[in-house]
Amino acid sequence: MSDSFPIFDIIILCGGIYLLYSAFGMYTENRIPGVLLSKGMEIGKEADVTGFIQAMKIPTVIMGLVAFSSGAVGIACKYVTGLEMIQLGLVILSFFMLVGYGYLDVRAQKKYLNIK
Repeated sequence: MSDSFPIFDIIILCGGIYLLYSAFGMYTENRIPGVLLSKGMEIGKEADVTGFIQAMKIPTVIMGLVAFSSGAVGIACKYVTGLEMIQLGLVILSFFMLVGYGYLDVRAQKKYLNIK
């Protein structure tokens, strides 16, 4: 247990909450959240928004849950001993899943939103 304030874990926790909120918006409002679009990207009329949303709903929920749990366990490590190995595993899993999630997002943008 360290005496430092878990600021990065709080940021990761909030990022997970934001991804879950974005996924909820995809489910309820059938809209693409800005976090899933490249900077400055505009969606044209020929874009398949529904296909993009269908392709990214489940990965967004999974990534949000992993980020949320990674941040929550990181914060809990400050107060509970014995969670360090679980936190390390979640951090490694989060890293590889974030890379994969980014790949899936770019691939879906190219396929459904016609970016080059």
